[in-house]
Amino acid sequence: MRARAGLLAAVRALVAAGVVLGGCAHRGAGAPVPERPGRFEFRGIVYGDDEGVLVVTTAGEAEVPIGRHLGLRVQLVEDHVSVPGDASGGRPTGTVLRNEPADAITTASLAVGPSGAPEEERVELGVGLDVVGEAGGAPGRLSARVRGSTESDYRSASGTLGGTVELARRNTTLSGWVSFGADVSDPPEPAPAQGSRWPARTWRGSAGLAASQVVHRRAVISGGAALSVARGELASPFRSARVAGDLVPEVLPGSRDRLTAFAQLAWHLGRGTALHLRQGLYLDTWRVWALIPEAGLHVELPRGLLGLRYRFYRQGAAEFYAPSYDEALPVLAGDPRLGTLVAHAAGLSIRGRLVESTSPPGSLTLAGGYDLAVTEFPQLGEGARVVGHTGNVGLIATW
Repeated sequence: MRARAGLLAAVRALVAAGVVLGGCAHRGAGAPVPERPGRFEFRGIVYGDDEGVLVVTTAGEAEVPIGRHLGLRVQLVEDHVSVPGDASGGRPTGTVLRNEPADAITTASLAVGPSGAPEEERVELGVGLDVVGEAGGAPGRLSARVRGSTESDYRSASGTLGGTVELARRNTTLSGWVSFGADVSDPPEPAPAQGSRWPARTWRGSAGLAASQVVHRRAVISGGAALSVARGELASPFRSARVAGDLVPEVLPGSRDRLTAFAQLAWHLGRGTALHLRQGLYLDTWRVWALIPEAGLHVELPRGLLGLRYRFYRQGAAEFYAPSYDEALPVLAGDPRLGTLVAHAAGLSIRGRLVESTSPPGSLTLAGGYDLAVTEFPQLGEGARVVGHTGNVGLIATW
């Protein structure tokens, strides 16, 4: 814990120093003028549901220009997860709600921490470089990111390369990325007769393409797709499947390939109001599929922006999933989120500029929001649902 506290203190100091140094570089007499301002954001997020899961996330991110074409990005995320009681196989938890940088889709294990202690902390550090410029008269950006996270029973690391280019007088935008990562799961107390499975590793990679096009002075359409692959131990050491009335550690296939795709329309309705419509699609080799329509309305305020959103999620079950099994099989799923799901999520966000300056340029913005998500598990019986609440508040500074 002392080492982790030292890491947190060092990273926080690095983020703060980056903000200060970036501001000094921007004001220096001989410093080149950056193409975009420096930026720092701090956000606090709280997720809770009626299963008693509580996740408190604090996150800070600094974007510091280094000269005219280069920028440094540093991000620190800390999660504190608490869960009531001990794990029980087949119990639903979590919601299908994504709220960066918190992820309430997967609330990890039901019994977490050393010796099954009902709480855990996760720390994630990310560092990246952005290069902006022009190629053949087309503005573009290249980005490189590395990130790593640690918790008492899990470690993860990944790297991403991406790029964006704007064509046709910036009416067309193309972007793409590739990513590779590795995870290690190392439970402090594996289940009996399961010690040889742990620690276990997972390898994963992904690649994607996206494009947007201005089709009218008030309308933009966009779409994209991404493919991801995972190999290794994909089961959780903390989840159990129910077999003939007993709880047995889950066993999942050692590979999973996923395809996600989306199409979106953004339409300016006039008077500072814009409508966003989005259709998402998910497919994987476990025969899980999902359709995700979304709608959002954004209204410009005198000194800020108000957003309203709704998301529907409909998922089909994995081919091997069952709430309970009559006998032990080669594959035993203990996660109800691999079954049929129906979810509704609605939320609002608001941001307002507290301070704005033109000389020197800069601003301070207060942002916040709230999301309500109801996730139903039809295969677990009538009334099997989780109601989740997510609130967030943050400050955004630019210079």
